Amino acid sequence: MAYPGHRRAKTITNCVTNRWGDGPDTPAGVRDRVARENDPSLEDLLARVDDKTIAMAIWGVRNLEQRWMTVPPGGALRLSWPLAPDFFAGRREAPRLTNDRASAAQNVPVRRGHPGELPYPI
Repeated sequence: MAYPGHRRAKTITNCVTNRWGDGPDTPAGVRDRVARENDPSLEDLLARVDDKTIAMAIWGVRNLEQRWMTVPPGGALRLSWPLAPDFFAGRREAPRLTNDRASAAQNVPVRRGHPGELPYPI
């Protein structure tokens, strides 16, 4: 039996990770995916979160994905919670919140199966 809190947490996670390339990987894209869920509780939750925080979550997912891709077959990715202070090392400013293809394409690795619209460098 799925509990409403678990289902909502999974929905938010899916909206941030955007595995299926459903729209842009931006705060606006996350908010749009959440809005299409028609769940007022989710919309209320995101109303209390600013775009900078959502962008940082998107960036964190990409950072983790990049780390995972460097793990050799049979290897393990070791993380602890809370994340180590250096997890966001190199990210001193907020990610750029643009969906402009020209600026998004500069030095941005593109994950396979994704439209390639990452709005900030990894």
